[in-house]
Amino acid sequence: MTSKSDPLELSGLDPANIAKAIDEKKSGKAKLPTELEAKKEARLAQKEARMSAAPLPTGTGPVHSVAPPPEVLDKSVLLDRLMAYRERFPHLKKRNTVTVKSQADDILDELHYCEVQLGSKQEGSMGCTLLHGAMTGIEAFHRDVWNPMGLRLNGLGQITKDNMAEFEPIVDELMIKYGAGMYMSAELRLALALGATVLTVHGANSGDPRIAVALQKMNQKVVSPESGKDL
Repeated sequence: MTSKSDPLELSGLDPANIAKAIDEKKSGKAKLPTELEAKKEARLAQKEARMSAAPLPTGTGPVHSVAPPPEVLDKSVLLDRLMAYRERFPHLKKRNTVTVKSQADDILDELHYCEVQLGSKQEGSMGCTLLHGAMTGIEAFHRDVWNPMGLRLNGLGQITKDNMAEFEPIVDELMIKYGAGMYMSAELRLALALGATVLTVHGANSGDPRIAVALQKMNQKVVSPESGKDL
């Protein structure tokens, strides 16, 4: 029902009434979300949590370990080493004839064959070298550490080496029976030879002159007696 003083109902355009309506709208309660909107908000929150917890992908596909490329062997270097072996040790046997056209595996097999021969037949087999080292060690142990039986084993290692021809067939038979295919590397042979030399020199210089005299006598040549010339 319109007022007589405002027949055109323009009172709503009064600045005071407009400010009052704006203040009522601001102070009014917000509209509550519907059930569908609440569920949508919950799903969005769960998605945000999953994305923040998952690790970031580093690639577009599954990660596979890449195998390193095969090593390329220089056949000329292998052949030079094989030739140096044969020139230094002419007694080495040949299993395969290899040239620069041969496969790298064939050249490596021939090198291995040379190393086996050098590690098993140079100045006695590997078993003979081990026997000599063991006798030298026993000699030093009885002389310097413990000798419950009172044995005098000075020069045992050298005597074993001088008489290795008697032990070699038996030792080789045992090596064939129990250690077929085994051979001693050059590094190990050098270590054993140097160890035996160090122990021998230590024994000769340990203060007992009898050890040096015994070693000197062992290195002398045997002189045949006059009565044995006609034998």
